[in-house]
Amino acid sequence: MNFVEYPFKVVVINNDPLNSSREILESAVMSSPVDNLEVIHASTNLGWMAAHNLALKQCDTQYVMLANDDLVFMPYDHGFLRRLMRPFSNENVGAVGPISNFVMGSQNLWNLKLPTQHTTTLLIGFCVVIRSKVLMDIGGLDETLPGGDDFDWSIRIRDAGYDLVVDRTCYVHHIGQQTGRRVRRDWDNFHHQDLTINSLVRKHGVKKWYETFGSRVDEVPLDSKSEHVSNVKSL
Repeated sequence: MNFVEYPFKVVVINNDPLNSSREILESAVMSSPVDNLEVIHASTNLGWMAAHNLALKQCDTQYVMLANDDLVFMPYDHGFLRRLMRPFSNENVGAVGPISNFVMGSQNLWNLKLPTQHTTTLLIGFCVVIRSKVLMDIGGLDETLPGGDDFDWSIRIRDAGYDLVVDRTCYVHHIGQQTGRRVRRDWDNFHHQDLTINSLVRKHGVKKWYETFGSRVDEVPLDSKSEHVSNVKSL
């Protein structure tokens, strides 16, 4: 909440059907200083994708942020979200992601030679801002997949004609794999990776999956690029 300078809405999906969790969350809402906070209690554990889709149905904002519960935002960086939103000044941008310590592809902190802002074929779903209409138009998250929802919607957003952008001035610390392992015990082990890759290849084909996995980097498509792009060495 400390990193948002705009009017915002927070929707929490409670995947725990126990009454004790309902009471804890309702109490937290009542004591929270945030007015625009809503909790939706699911009757069962919906899992990652279905819970996000349920929250998306409540979305009436222009943009939606998908965020894992194992993120740590830098306490001094109150302009984080404002910077992360800048690429949306270009109408062709469908989604924007930050960099982190625990993330694959061009969003990894240690890819120091990359441009400060660039397009990519893949944005990881640990923390991403997406145009709400774009995410709704492509059908939300695919609940039939065993994982790899970010690979899937990265492909579908690009197929819809939009760019995916990484802004390397925006950093969030990611503990990593905590959210997924609370959903399923075998999260990201060899068997689960195999199931996920096979599902994505069957849906999109080998070429699209491989191009997405490669996290290709291209020049950022911003009209006012000179105002927003600084040398990466200044980070």
